Amino acid sequence: AYSGNPAPIGHQMKIRRLANGALVGISTCKPGLSERLMTWFEAGENPDDKLPAELDFCALLVRPNGEVFFYNDSIWPSGPLAASWFAIGSGEEYATGALSVGASAIHAVEIAARLDVMSEAPVTALRLKEEEPGPVSEEALADA
Repeated sequence: AYSGNPAPIGHQMKIRRLANGALVGISTCKPGLSERLMTWFEAGENPDDKLPAELDFCALLVRPNGEVFFYNDSIWPSGPLAASWFAIGSGEEYATGALSVGASAIHAVEIAARLDVMSEAPVTALRLKEEEPGPVSEEALADA
């Protein structure tokens, strides 16, 4: 939904820690689809679960062992993938550009949020392995 503002109305959490410790990030412009997909991921990604016929999304699933899987408009992932970093969403080109010249993950997303009209702060970061509760600083992520 849009208003007189050039950015979409409201903010949405695009990353979540699943009960098994995996991290999943979802990007879609379809209202309600990210919430439905989060529920599907939380339930164990069963291909027999009823999902909308038209899927328009991309997602990254990072398992607790560090394996990364990419979903693109399908419940069938590619992976495990091997790379130093990954980015999805409307600002992915800006984020990957920033990452390629040495920006931290948080700084890359902040850059993408400034340059991409469909992206907006605040930035949320989660570590794959929880060491202690609370927000993760950019310095802590850079040291990871």
